[in-house]
Formats: sequence, structure tokens, C-alpha cells
Amino acid sequence: MPGIIVKTGYIKKSSHKEFYVKYIATRDGVETYTSTYGDSPATKKQKKLIEEITKDYPDSKEMFEYQDYDSSPTRKNASELISAVMDHHLNEVITKEKYVSYIANRPRVEKLGEHGLFSDAGTVVDLNNVVKEVGEHDGNVWTHIISLKREDASRLGYDNVQSWMSLCQSKRNELAKAMKIDPAHLKWYAAFHNEGHHPHIHMVVYSKDTKEGYVTKKGIEDIRRIYGQEIFHNDLLHIYQKQTEKRDEIKHYSKELVEKLLYDMNHHISHNEILFDKMNELRNSLINYHGRLVYAYIPKESKQLVNDILRELEKEQTLTELYEQWKLYKKDVVSTYSNKEMEILPLLEQKEFKSIKNMILNEVMNYDASKVLSYEHDDYTPYDTTDNEIISPMENIEISYKENCHNFIMEWTDDYKNAVHFFYGSENVERDIHHSIGILEKDTTNVLSLSLLGKAYQVLEDERSEEVLRKSHQGFQHILDHSSKDFIKNYCHYRLGKNHLYGIGTKQDYEKALGHFLQSQNQYSWYLLGQMYQRGLGVMKNEEIAFEYFLKSAEFSNPFALYETAKNYELGIGCSKDMETADHYYEYAYAGFKSMIKENENDNLLYRLGMMNIKGKGVHQNIEKGMKYLKKAIELDNQSAKIQLAKLYLDNDDFEHITEALDWLHDANQVGAYYRLGMEYKKGQHIEQDILKSIQYFQKCEVNEYAYYQLYKLFDEVGDKELSLNYLHQAVKLNHESAQIKMAELLINGTIIEKNVEEAIRLLKKAEEKNNPFAQYILGKLFLFGKEVQQDKELAFIYLHKSASQGNVYAQYLIDNADKYKAQDIALMTTRFFHHLSRIFEQQMSIDTNNPLSNVDRKLKQKIQMKKQALGHRSDDHIQHL
Repeated sequence: MPGIIVKTGYIKKSSHKEFYVKYIATRDGVETYTSTYGDSPATKKQKKLIEEITKDYPDSKEMFEYQDYDSSPTRKNASELISAVMDHHLNEVITKEKYVSYIANRPRVEKLGEHGLFSDAGTVVDLNNVVKEVGEHDGNVWTHIISLKREDASRLGYDNVQSWMSLCQSKRNELAKAMKIDPAHLKWYAAFHNEGHHPHIHMVVYSKDTKEGYVTKKGIEDIRRIYGQEIFHNDLLHIYQKQTEKRDEIKHYSKELVEKLLYDMNHHISHNEILFDKMNELRNSLINYHGRLVYAYIPKESKQLVNDILRELEKEQTLTELYEQWKLYKKDVVSTYSNKEMEILPLLEQKEFKSIKNMILNEVMNYDASKVLSYEHDDYTPYDTTDNEIISPMENIEISYKENCHNFIMEWTDDYKNAVHFFYGSENVERDIHHSIGILEKDTTNVLSLSLLGKAYQVLEDERSEEVLRKSHQGFQHILDHSSKDFIKNYCHYRLGKNHLYGIGTKQDYEKALGHFLQSQNQYSWYLLGQMYQRGLGVMKNEEIAFEYFLKSAEFSNPFALYETAKNYELGIGCSKDMETADHYYEYAYAGFKSMIKENENDNLLYRLGMMNIKGKGVHQNIEKGMKYLKKAIELDNQSAKIQLAKLYLDNDDFEHITEALDWLHDANQVGAYYRLGMEYKKGQHIEQDILKSIQYFQKCEVNEYAYYQLYKLFDEVGDKELSLNYLHQAVKLNHESAQIKMAELLINGTIIEKNVEEAIRLLKKAEEKNNPFAQYILGKLFLFGKEVQQDKELAFIYLHKSASQGNVYAQYLIDNADKYKAQDIALMTTRFFHHLSRIFEQQMSIDTNNPLSNVDRKLKQKIQMKKQALGHRSDDHIQHL
């Protein structure tokens, strides 16, 4: 176990402990033994002396040397302890001058010339001057002793004066902060004593301003942390990693445990009556609560119930074992910074696990038994689109193209290419925007240089940005109007279209952007056309046409188009679902992005690589690596990266970063940010619940099926049926699967809108075409029982098998037990299914709609669990995540 000891004191003007002074005066030869006798038991004289000094100095029992002596009271260990105690208390028995002189010249000091004293880098230490300087100082002079075990010092390279000198010099400002001294006023000197068992340094520290300087217990712990963290850096990395792994296991297991208990509670499977009672009490205690659903804000009595639930969870054996393992790693960390025993706290009181309380609160309050098998995606957006312009290799093209048109030229000059490298940075070039600007300002007739210069000014918030971008846009238009070269014309159409699409140097105009892209035979123009048709920007949204443009661009190895093509194949957007093909395209896209970023560390490339690592698209999932990419993209002010990192912080209840995450979302001007804010204000988990604001943010999403569907649900909840149905119709038009299924329910029921089974079947089939397992399940039921449609068992089983193959245990159960339902009231079953999708079909349907499984017997439950396991699910896995 790593460890470091720090002893701090200050030198008094006089002290009269003659016994110890006499000892110090003869220290070099006191109680020294040859190796022949060093392992012999300590002498009576040593034992008596140790008894006296430990009585006078109780803190000596915390020293490494005492630990050695206590475990093995040999002459050698006794001698080491006596010497160490004297070293640690020199400040109490001698003057300032003698203290400095002693630590500089004492036996086993590693000398740097005539003595062992050192200080700040570049300062030559004159011992006589230092002795005089310290002796004449009117203020306090503090002494620190920093000690290591010999094995740690040797292993980590701190068994020589050079390493300690570098360490002290690098940590001087942190030391000043811990001692409440202005770094400009800090004076310090140190010497390294290479003791046998426990090498250490003595430090003398004071401020030139006699009014400064104050050391508390916390300050001493901070000093220990400052040096320990650096010395044991590599050891701690491993410990922190293991500690984090155990922490995440505890959180994940706790969530699974709560989910299972809630499921059991709603299905009357009793395992822990205390927990069930507490969970019910918690829900009832917050029925009329309308504030933020966060532990810190709920009423005191509700907090107590959350704490009671966590205390009960702690009794679960697996959770107890995981917590014990976490505490072992925590002890290793604490022992590096403190010589005190770590306080053993229950899980409830451990601050690192405060998010578990919020998890319990949200799971209990948001659990809805009727949505155990839910087809809705509350927080899923269809596209990882970005409003930041893309970069193409054509902006740093290797082939020499040049066009001269009156006052403008367009040429990929060496200067322009160098400016691109410095602007974005690369694996071989450190990013330097100011240097890039210096190059670009020399070439203000080149439209390529002007465009990049305007962007550079924009990053630095220079007011010249708008004027330069406008001039660049005019230059591209001028060259387009006068050039006769096909490549130049195609490229100008691409750049002008992009300018109109994103509003760069001109007003945003989707119609003009579309016109330029359609006239450009350019792979990046095709990609952006795909974006416009995919998102309905200036054109009618058409996923099939969007897919065709993405595929066309992907054939030229455009990584952005490869990514979109992969995503379309994965989700079945504009084409049939094909995960195998999607995986191939993702791999090609990732390789393309990695190749591009070697040349230019563009913010959008960093964003793409970050999201692919986080989602495991084209590469093995690596969330930590993905977050690093996103953070680098954020440094370049990528708004999409901010939104995605904000979502990660919020999804993981990372309360340290939640305020920053919400600020990013509020500052962003993107659909993704509006949608997430709508969800946050709706749920009230990280921000005070506000349904009106939730509606306002969803409405800002403009043409977005997911926002429309949320608006349908919100207006439905507040009782505005007209607006609710209007938004549901809008979501259906945009092919939102959950909206299609909900509309099908209403059409079959015929209570809110006119009954139309034929239209319901059409909508269900549209959702089924995207391989939606719930649409497949409903169609299978309808055709199996033949109440609303002509019975077709063969077709029914095709749909049911499709659904079951995706893990729908209810579809599988219906396949296995279809013959048992011949006598059922099919109309009732169909209607009830839409109302409670999570119902498990019973041999005798329960008439208690609040407790749909109250009559399910034990054998039936066991059979359902067996079916889940046969499909590769845990027996208690009741939530289907899409």
C-alpha cells in the first residue's frame, strides 16, 4: 500500500529539553550497531529512551519507523526510530540557524557541493547566507518533513536528491496555497536525507511578508496530498480505475435491484415487505410535490424514506460485497494522502454514491407498470446531425487548381495549405490560430484564404469576421460567374451552397443552397443534399431521396456520407434495415474520419469520432475515449459536441457537471438542444419541472417528429384534445413509429376519432416495415384472432415470430399458447392491449385493471421467466430497450 508521511511544525525562539539537545549533539554515533547486532533485540537503554520519547511525542507512533519497530523491535529498528523522532522534533529544541545548518550538513545528507541544501530552480544556495537569513526572519518559520518507505522511494525513483529537488520546485506554488502564502513571497529550503529505511526531506518554509502564513490540519493534509499525488501518480491511476469500476458496478447493480423490486411489487411478488412499504410511502409522500425531482430538493420526510430504502438495499449480499471491494481501493487512495484511518461509512453516507439516492427517487416515482413493455422512445433523436459546417479534403486539395477572375483568385497555394494546418492542427502540427491568421492576411485576394480567415476571426470573436466572410462569398460567386472550368464551377457551387445552407457570409437561404447543390457534381454537395432531404430543409422531407444522395456520395469514400449511409441501413431509414451492411459502412466511415483528422483536427471530425466511440459505431465502444474527442471539439466551440456531452452528463446524473451541461443546452441554437431541454423541463429531474417551458422548447424544434410526439402527450395530459391530436397527426406524417402505433390504437378504438381499422393496419404495417417489434406483435394478434380483420393465422405467426426474434417474450408466449385463447373476447383483448401493453396474458383475464396480474399463478410466472431466459434475457429483465 503506498504511503507518505508529512510532519509539520514551526521553530520557536528557545526550547530547553536538554536531554534531547545532548542527544542531537552526539547523534551521529548514538546507538549505532554493526549488521551483526542490528537484528538483535533492542537494548534496555533503547527501550527506555523510546518509552520516554513516545510519551513526550505521541505523534511519533504514526511514523513509518515506529511501525517497523512495533512489528520488529530490533536494535536497528530502535535506532532508526530514535533518530527519526529527533529529526521530526528538531524545531522544538534548537534555534532557526542551527536547524538550517544541521539539515544541510547532517549525516547521510545528499550534498550538492559542500552541503545538501537546495531551493528554487536557478538559485545558488549559500549556506551561510541562508542561515543568517532564516535566523533574522521575524515571522514564523515552518518545518516540514516528508518521508517515504524505502521500497517506495526506490521503486518510484525518489531515492536521490535530484528527484526530490525537481518535485519541490514543481510544487512550490501549491505548497504556498496550502500554507496561505502569496507564491511571490514564498521562501523555502530543503535537504534530502537518504536514511536506510525511510528516506525523507526536511523543508524550511516562510513568507517574506511576516503577516502571511497559516497552517491548519487541513493544510497539512493538503501538503501530503500535493506531494503524494505526484509521487504515487502511476500507482494511483490503477487504483482510481479499479475504484471507478467498482463504483459503477455498485450503481448499475443498485439500479437493477430497484427495477426488479418495483416490478415484483407491481406484480405482487413479495420478497421484502419493508422495501415495498417504503417505496409506496415515498410515492405517496410526493403525490402533491411539483418541484425538481432531485434528492436535494424534496421534502425532509421524503428524503428520509429514500435513505430508508437505501439502508435496506445495503443488506443485499452482492451489493455489500461490491461495496467492501470499493472500500479497499478507497483505503489505498486515502492512505496516500493521510496517515489517519479512513472512516468507515455506510453506503448511505458515502458522498461518492449520492447519485444512487437520485436513482432510487426517480425509479420509484417514474415507474409505471403499464409501460413495462413500452414502444415509446422518450429521449431518442433520429439523427446525429450537426449544424456546424463540414470540412472536406477539397479545402486542402493536393492537386494544384487555379482560377484568376479580375480582383479574385482561387488557388490551393502552399501558404493556404499551411494556414489550414495551423488553423485546425494535426498529429504533426500544434494548433495555432494566430499563426494561421498571420499567413492568411498576406493573401486577401484568394477566396479560399478569405473564407478561412473569416472563420479564424469568428473563433476569436473578431468583429472583422462578418466582413471577410461576406467578401469571400462574393468572390466565390464572381469566380463562378466567369470561370469556364468544370471543376472550378462545381466547387464554387458547393461552397456557395454551403454558405447559403449555414448562413456563412450571406443570409441563410435553403432554396438558394438547394439550387447550387443541384448544379454541382461534387460528392460533398450530394452529401449536403442528403442532409436537406433527410431533415426537410427547404424541401419536402424524403428519406428515400436522402438515402440515394448519401449512397451516391459514399461511393466516392466521403466519410460523412459513409456514416449517414450506415445509420440509414441500421435504422431502416429510406432503405431496408441491414445491420451487417451498416456495420461495414460504419467501419469505412471511422477509418475515413481517422485518416482526415491526421491532416486537420477539425471540430466536426472530433465530434464524429467522439460519437462513434461513445456509441461503438465502426469501432469498439470506448466512452472515455469518445468524451475526450468531444472535449477537444468543444475547445473549438463545436455546439453539437456540447449538446452530446451535456446529454452524457445528464444521463449519468453527473452532478458536478450538470449546471455546465444545462448552460450549454440553453446557449445552443440547435434542435437537439431544444428537444433535450423540453425533456428536462418535462421530467424535472435536473431542473425545476415546468410544463409550459417544456412545450415551448418542443415547439422550437420546428419540423421534428419526436418533438411533435412529445407535444401530443403533453397536450393530452393537460386535456387539450384538439392540439394533442394535431401534433399526433404531424408526428404520424413524419413516420414516427410510436405515433403510428398510438394513432392505430385510436383508430381501432374509435372513441376519440372515427374508427378506421383499415387505416390502423396501414400505419402498423409502416411501423413494421422498420422492423418495429411492437407493431409486429399487434399485427400478429389482430390477424391471429380475426376480430377486426379477416383471420389469417399464417400471416399472424409470421408477424409474431418476427417480434419474438427481437426478444419480445409476450409474442413468444402468445405463439406457444395461441390455442388457449379461442374462447376469449377478442375485442376486449385488443382494446386492453393498447391500453396496457405490458399485460401478461393470463388463462383467466383479471377484471381489476389497476392490478392486471393479480390472478397470475406462480407456475405461469415461472413459465414466462423460462421463456425470457430461452430468448437470452434474464428472468427478471422486464423492460425492453430499443
